Amino acid sequence: MSTEKKVTGYPSIDKPWLKYYTEEDVAFDINKTIYENFKKIAEENKNKVALVGFRTGKKTKFEELLKQADEFACGLTALGVKKNGKIVVLSLNSFIDAIALLGANKIGVVIEFLDPDSDIAQMQRHTSNADAIIVEGVFLPLIKKINNNIDVVVYNYTKNQIDSDNQIAYEEFIDKGRDIQVVINDDVSLPAVIIFSSGSTGAPKPIVHSNYSVNCAIKKMLNADFPLHRENFMSKAIPSHIGLGVITSMLVALMAGMSQIIIGTIDESVFNFETDEPTLIAMLTVAESIGMISNYKNWLNINNFDENKGLVFFAAPIFFKIILSHSQSINDMSFIKGVLLGGSKMSEEELDSMEMIFKNKGLSVPIGIGYGQNELCGAVALNTVHHNKNGSAGYPVAGTNIRIVDRDTYGDVKFNQVGLILEKSDSIFLCYDNMPEETEESKVVLPDGTEWYNSNDLGYMDEEGFLFITGRTNRVVIKSDHKVSMDVVETKIKSINGIKDAAVVAYSNGKEDGDTIVFATLENSHIEMSLDVINDQKNGLTIFETPVKLVIVDELPRMNNSKVDYRALEKEAEKL
Repeated sequence: MSTEKKVTGYPSIDKPWLKYYTEEDVAFDINKTIYENFKKIAEENKNKVALVGFRTGKKTKFEELLKQADEFACGLTALGVKKNGKIVVLSLNSFIDAIALLGANKIGVVIEFLDPDSDIAQMQRHTSNADAIIVEGVFLPLIKKINNNIDVVVYNYTKNQIDSDNQIAYEEFIDKGRDIQVVINDDVSLPAVIIFSSGSTGAPKPIVHSNYSVNCAIKKMLNADFPLHRENFMSKAIPSHIGLGVITSMLVALMAGMSQIIIGTIDESVFNFETDEPTLIAMLTVAESIGMISNYKNWLNINNFDENKGLVFFAAPIFFKIILSHSQSINDMSFIKGVLLGGSKMSEEELDSMEMIFKNKGLSVPIGIGYGQNELCGAVALNTVHHNKNGSAGYPVAGTNIRIVDRDTYGDVKFNQVGLILEKSDSIFLCYDNMPEETEESKVVLPDGTEWYNSNDLGYMDEEGFLFITGRTNRVVIKSDHKVSMDVVETKIKSINGIKDAAVVAYSNGKEDGDTIVFATLENSHIEMSLDVINDQKNGLTIFETPVKLVIVDELPRMNNSKVDYRALEKEAEKL
């Protein structure tokens, strides 16, 4: 009698992606706190380097990092920060990121990383209910503008540089906790980390994750088809206020016992908030990352590391596009053992071109594109080292189920049919901080009674289990009773000869409801482009999809995760 599973034609039932998983399961306890799990790893790797600064060469061993986290927990306790309290950190890929997270977690305090490039009003909101702020010295001018009357611990500053009563130098902060006994938290259900939604179509929402959901996300990555081995370095060109930068990369590396190269750390010798714009921070990170890839082998030698040590690199897609433009300065990429790009979408053509050029420089692994939400603590689907399909968002990670349904009826759709992407995962967030209505709106209960997270993304899955993203439900306008996907319109416009990139937003000043405006960049300055050319019937835009206004720009505004900043474009459209 045949025991072969019957194929139904529905992705969420057939789950074709399961064939990519191995039966091996990493030894990582999701029912321990983040601190407890790290302590175990640190004790196993005492003398191994945990963190090393690319520019400075500064090294911190696992046993030293554990000691520093313990001291940080004592310092917080001395400040009066207690279990269920909250601290915020303003830094950029600094040693303090890991120290503060692990130390706060030890005593049950939730940590939130601020975006140095966000406006002061937003920083004030996110620090208003905090018990303390931990700030890298170079960012102190920003903290002074926030003006919330809470304790400020200043890292990489001396006591003589402190000029306010509510500020304390890091060394003094640690000294105050020398004789303090702390109560260690062991409740994995407590909030651990607050990260943010991308904010590409609205204000970023603070997303609260527990120890348990963070652990589940870490274990997914440790089980994934990436060479997260202790023989390799991990590095990231992503700041810690983004989920991919704090959980999927930094914590994953630590829990894998990997040494992490810290890039992007800045100080007053390279940055001055009195004269430099915050947007320069991203440029500095990119420049340092290019330097690392260009000089990796030499850097290993200078810092007395094994010359055969490989590199696993996590970044936003725009970073690798910049690497491509500087490819003439890069001779060797054979040391790269894994690449994961998360954030904005890359086309199949871009990936094919990139891989062809980098292959000639020794890159032997495919460029992995990931897909996920901060609400699910990181990756939902991944293209990995051995299972990769260019143009797709990858296949679901272990422990995650994807269901694609009709957006009106919520009935399942079959393979290769576009529908609304729903997700279920043990790494689901607790809530949006102080936003109960928005938390409930993120959930969908299907007719069968099951509850799912609503990604608001549209897409389909092929028979091999690879997911393809086609647009978003909230990127839709209604024109003459017809639903128009602005993502679909963008895709059609981007295919027009001479158009380099394009973004479409609603045009509130248009004559009719549903009017749209397109912001476009051109392949070169000599190209003549007009609305008539774009709306030409041969380009495939329906009468409902044709934008009513065209604005040519030098570049599209982008957020730190490389996604187009649609909110910024909407504000520009309101002026026209």
